Amino acid sequence: MPEYTFDTLSPYDLEQLARDLLQAELGVRLESFARGRDRGIDLRYASDRANAIVVQCKHYTRSGWSDLSRSLRVEVPKVKALEPPRYVLVTSQSLTPDRKEWICNLLVPYCHGPADVFGAEDLNNLLGRHPDVERLHHKLWLTSVTVLEHVLHSDVFAEQTSEVQHIRRRLCRFVSNASVTRALDILSSSHFCVITGVPGIGKTTLAEMLVVDHLARGVECFRIWDDVADARRVLRVGKPQLFYYDDFLGKTGLRQPEKNADERLLRFISDVCHSPHQRLVLTTRDYILNQARSVLEGLSRADLDPSRCVVSLEDYTPLIRSEILYNHLYHSGIPQEHIEAVVESRAYRDIIRHRNYSPRIIEAMTEVLNVRDVAPDEYPAAFLANLENPSRLWAIAYNTHLTSAAQNALLVTASLADGVRLADAEEAFEPFHRRRCEKYNQPSTPYDWKRALRELEGTFITIGPTYGALTIRFHSASVRDFIEHHLRESHQDQAELVASAVFPDQLSRIGRILDATPDRSWVATAVERFVEIIDHRSGTAWPTQFGNSIQWRTRVESPIVRFIALSRLAGLGNPQLMREQLDAAVQHVLAHVATARQNREELVGLLDVMLERSLPHTDSIDELFAKVRISAYSEVDAQELGLDEYGALVQFADKHPDLVGDDICAELADQFGPFADGELDTLDQLEPDTRLQIYDQLAGIATLLGVQLSVTRDSVLEGINYWQDEDEESRFSDGGGGAGVISDGDLDSMFDSLRR
Repeated sequence: MPEYTFDTLSPYDLEQLARDLLQAELGVRLESFARGRDRGIDLRYASDRANAIVVQCKHYTRSGWSDLSRSLRVEVPKVKALEPPRYVLVTSQSLTPDRKEWICNLLVPYCHGPADVFGAEDLNNLLGRHPDVERLHHKLWLTSVTVLEHVLHSDVFAEQTSEVQHIRRRLCRFVSNASVTRALDILSSSHFCVITGVPGIGKTTLAEMLVVDHLARGVECFRIWDDVADARRVLRVGKPQLFYYDDFLGKTGLRQPEKNADERLLRFISDVCHSPHQRLVLTTRDYILNQARSVLEGLSRADLDPSRCVVSLEDYTPLIRSEILYNHLYHSGIPQEHIEAVVESRAYRDIIRHRNYSPRIIEAMTEVLNVRDVAPDEYPAAFLANLENPSRLWAIAYNTHLTSAAQNALLVTASLADGVRLADAEEAFEPFHRRRCEKYNQPSTPYDWKRALRELEGTFITIGPTYGALTIRFHSASVRDFIEHHLRESHQDQAELVASAVFPDQLSRIGRILDATPDRSWVATAVERFVEIIDHRSGTAWPTQFGNSIQWRTRVESPIVRFIALSRLAGLGNPQLMREQLDAAVQHVLAHVATARQNREELVGLLDVMLERSLPHTDSIDELFAKVRISAYSEVDAQELGLDEYGALVQFADKHPDLVGDDICAELADQFGPFADGELDTLDQLEPDTRLQIYDQLAGIATLLGVQLSVTRDSVLEGINYWQDEDEESRFSDGGGGAGVISDGDLDSMFDSLRR
């Protein structure tokens, strides 16, 4: 019979274990509920009232009998209010016969007898009867004394008790995810697995879980510290062995290998592949592996991709993220006041949904040393601030280990749209990289762009097809955040990126990135550069549908859109000093406005930006404002306007009635009534969310114009089937059909159990 103490489990883990064991033992399906919303019900069987079973779980391994008995007395009124036909208590505390009897007497007649009270010994008995459940709860058996003794006597980890405790803590906090199954499948088929991923994503943790899993199966495990020669010395033909080589190419950057080290590694991999008994686990960061493929001849020839297990953020579903944070808080040892601050503020919701979520940051912010100088009430904000600044993950790799070409490629990528064509990114890279190489006397070759992509792909960037064209984008929001933060701090990089820009959109994006920075020295150069290239860039690539095929075509950005971007950019500095450049750009817009019907939304946008950015009053700019105002509101009764155009015209008129006039507003109202009726007639053809969005947009315009809509919002709502309110009772997702989703109600229930 197993002999677990259950102290490595959290209250949430114990509830899941109790559910699975009782389901297997009783042959029924038990419902799980959000804690506290069913008057103390943790689990329930309720096929019919006469045979209903209510289960309560009490995790008291960290407390004594007095705490448990006190808690049970509090439960009595709840149980009497429920009046269940049968009440079952599960606790992780060891119980004597006398204590079981006391509990039964306290809960009579709902608790039918000592058999309805499960203590630690009973749970161990059930685990012996149902080994499949034991295997399912990996945290239970991976942290057992038997397995940890294997860890202590293996050559994988340092032979120190402190190291075993370190592994035990990691096991307690670990949450299984899809990458575990992938890695095990790869080991089974290929016999070796290369675990890669971005910094802080959990590569080493996954590798350690694989090692401990094999130790638990009786497999002999060894760690390779410096070279595969270490493994050769202990390899035994015919004996099950696993070899673990963490950061085999270097911990933070590609290390200079010994002569022929890559060839020796490949020969060892080949031997493992052909052996039915040996297994090999390697870990490295993607960018280091890409660097190695460019430098080391042996690795450049080897096809490691079939044996790669890439750990990505997509492996961490909302439920898994929640459990990781929960486990780290529960097992952290940080003051209870800090934990309660996270629970009270509901900050865990923002943490698990944060775009920069990373297991490494979760681990760092639940270490005692990292929070000792943080007051409890400031802890939630400090946690989120750490997520907002992802420099912990990317700074060392960027500043120390990337080549200059790779750094330059990232800076250029930050100035481009996410998902820009690879060809456009290369065009923007070349002048910037050439400028940097000349200025700082850096070596350069015609192949720097391709080498930079190989170095960065999979870690900092991703490259893939979008509508038939190869595009480049940042690997995650945290990478973009880091590069943009770096740009805001580096005046030299700002100046050189602006001076070498080749697309107007580049300069607009740089302006948005640097909008909050106090230094404005780059703005004048940006405006001058914008005007220089605006004539040569008529548009940007855009996917267009042609029959059944999607091709890239050039979408022409109108001079109005380009001038809006230029005006916003000039507004960051002193527009008076840039009047010459602005006047030159005005001529393009004047010619464009005089040619054909314009999009009224664009025209109003130009009026807005000219007013908001306080452009200088020159003759050409004043002329442009007057002509655009007339064009925006002329012939509204003769031309078919779209919803966005109506919205822009009406909102501008509401903000600036002195510039529009009542007669024009009345004309707009006459035209909008029939238009709105036509839109409402086709509303039921749209998706529910879009339906309500369009209605609200129509209603907002109608209110400003004094027009009465023929349909009410309530009637639109009646036709929409919403999901059940997230605060209704629901079971915790097991990551199956619900794709690992967890509602706010269940999330609150999980973290409420961390209260004192």
